[in-house]
Amino acid sequence: MSDTMQKIHCLPCLVLCLSLASISRGADDPPATPEADRLVEQFIQRRGAPGVSVALGRDGKLLLTKAYGLANVEHQVPTTTDTVFRTASICKMFTAVSILQLAEQGKLDLDAPVATYFPNLHKDDWTFTTRQLLGHLAGVRHYKSSRESMSTRYFSDVQSALSTFANDPLLHKPGSQYKYSSFGYNLLGAIVEQQSGESYADYFRQHIGQVAGMQHTQVDNHFRIIPHRSAGYIRMQRKDNVPWAARRNFERGELYNAAMHDTSMKVPGGGMLSTPTDLIHFAHALLDESLVSNETKQQMWTEQKTNSGEGTSYGLGFRLYDNQKIVGHSGGQCGVSTQLLIDPETGSSAVVMCNLENADLYSLTRALLDSVE
Repeated sequence: MSDTMQKIHCLPCLVLCLSLASISRGADDPPATPEADRLVEQFIQRRGAPGVSVALGRDGKLLLTKAYGLANVEHQVPTTTDTVFRTASICKMFTAVSILQLAEQGKLDLDAPVATYFPNLHKDDWTFTTRQLLGHLAGVRHYKSSRESMSTRYFSDVQSALSTFANDPLLHKPGSQYKYSSFGYNLLGAIVEQQSGESYADYFRQHIGQVAGMQHTQVDNHFRIIPHRSAGYIRMQRKDNVPWAARRNFERGELYNAAMHDTSMKVPGGGMLSTPTDLIHFAHALLDESLVSNETKQQMWTEQKTNSGEGTSYGLGFRLYDNQKIVGHSGGQCGVSTQLLIDPETGSSAVVMCNLENADLYSLTRALLDSVE
């Protein structure tokens, strides 16, 4: 892998990224504020991010959308507000909304054993519920190793990808522990298909994407030609969580192409593409109850607890931040870092997407959110 990775020195890349910031807005995009520019450019300088795209919203209005730097370093392609990035785990919110829409329609019971939806699999130990899957309390495992989290195996559909984990034992008794699991969300996506009679992609498109006005959001199909798709990168830092086998030939501080990764093995848990603008539209559709009812929304944003009453800082498909005042989700995988934050009290939302993996975006996104209020 190291023989094919292109090394880019830090300083020239940063200079070029910042010089392109002023030309990366669309003609109809809301203008950026000096404070937003300052926050993003400080992040780019500190973290060495090739490309960053941001969007802010409040009360159903798009307040800001702007892109900085390069979507593709090797071909010198600027990031624009139409650049699509991998969502990584941000799309767990899409899956949660899909499940809860079906529950509102009476098409599934959140508290019924999941095995009832998959009788052909003969899973007697699948006594966990859809609600427990949504809250990462079911005991379904996460990745065993980097070989799985950076898998290049292609799966033609959500159902076939279940083979990755379906025959493995549960990690714990359902409800007894919180264990984050992308594979648990694969199972939720399969339930969406089972109970709706539609593919996961079609269900999302019709019941979330079209309703919210998410024109660029789609499945991250490795083989399709997708306009404005960002390339992905990695820059080694001291604390980066990268396997030693990949890290040993990297020089600290240098920029490299990210490892290859086919996300078809986890579409409902981390295999979509989107833009910050689309994700702001998603946040607005949640806030104005276009996607789910207020009662369901409150369930999504209520902290789940283990059987012993221990809090998890997670709702139903949403992380809960700052003593549960802020909701949203982060995402990270090969070549990308993402963050969406929503303040339900003020109706404000902020999104940052970046084509650099292992870049913690919470502080930047929270500062941008605070700048709206």
